[in-house]
Amino acid sequence: MAGGHYEKGLFQQLQETLARLEEVEKQRKLETAQLRQIIETQAKQIMLMSKEIQLLREENDRLRSILNNNSGNSSQPPSTDQKGKRTNTYNGREKSGRHKGGTSGSSGEDVDSCAGRRTDSHRQTAT
Repeated sequence: MAGGHYEKGLFQQLQETLARLEEVEKQRKLETAQLRQIIETQAKQIMLMSKEIQLLREENDRLRSILNNNSGNSSQPPSTDQKGKRTNTYNGREKSGRHKGGTSGSSGEDVDSCAGRRTDSHRQTAT
């Protein structure tokens, strides 16, 4: 009779193992379904982002071509050129590094300072 009890115990263990295996298999299928759903959602997001990136690249190229237009390579008048991007220089002369203005050591008189010393000699001779 001991052999029958052993067989029942072994059969019981086998059933428990199969039940756990079925539970693990059910959990695996659930996780697999969830992962597939996540992958599907991410694939849709990637497609949308790829389309958006393409649109942004096209807009970027269009805006760059507009910025690169000037009077030298389009039919626009020179007044529409951007101030920071002068295409034509006034002349090719380089700056000498010297200061602008009169000679150093000069009296520095200008029109306003000479106005007070003005003599009306032409009026005196006419009278």
